[in-house]
Amino acid sequence: FESGAILMYLGEKYGKFFPKEIAQRYEVVQWLMWQMGGVGPNFGQAHHFRRAAKEQVPYAIRRFTEETRRLWGVLDARLKDHQWVAAGEYTIADMALFPWCLRYEWQGVALEEFPNAKRWFDAIMARPAVKPPAMALDHAHRQLEPHLVEPLDPHALLEPGNRRLRGERIPRDGVTTPQQLLTGHDGH
Repeated sequence: FESGAILMYLGEKYGKFFPKEIAQRYEVVQWLMWQMGGVGPNFGQAHHFRRAAKEQVPYAIRRFTEETRRLWGVLDARLKDHQWVAAGEYTIADMALFPWCLRYEWQGVALEEFPNAKRWFDAIMARPAVKPPAMALDHAHRQLEPHLVEPLDPHALLEPGNRRLRGERIPRDGVTTPQQLLTGHDGH
């Protein structure tokens, strides 16, 4: 029932996306555990406190936004000299990380701030097997939280002018940038 364990099981069972060589395998496990213990919990809390909490909790918004940005920095640093997060190939570690990264704007992140992570993000979005599930996830979010979610446009998703790829936040909660979040000023 744990997503990381499920990915490991499937990778082992089908012999795909989970290297057999022990050093590469444990590099993948390391980054999978980083996702499970850091990215998932912190990105999830950032999503909740920035978008869904019934009341604004400035400390929680600040704390989880800052930690999310730190984790994006770790990912970006890792990807500086690597195309994929582990083992020199697309693996279950990339698969586990990507859904949390898909809604980067919910975290107050502009992908351009993390150019290596942006390159990785774009490479994953270009995979034929990824775009349909990404769109299905977007549809599910819109069904569950219609007042919080702006729909993804499948035709414009990777266009340079797309608001998401520019990292623009479509205001919902009055917080539009990390600076505004930390200072409480809306720029006017």
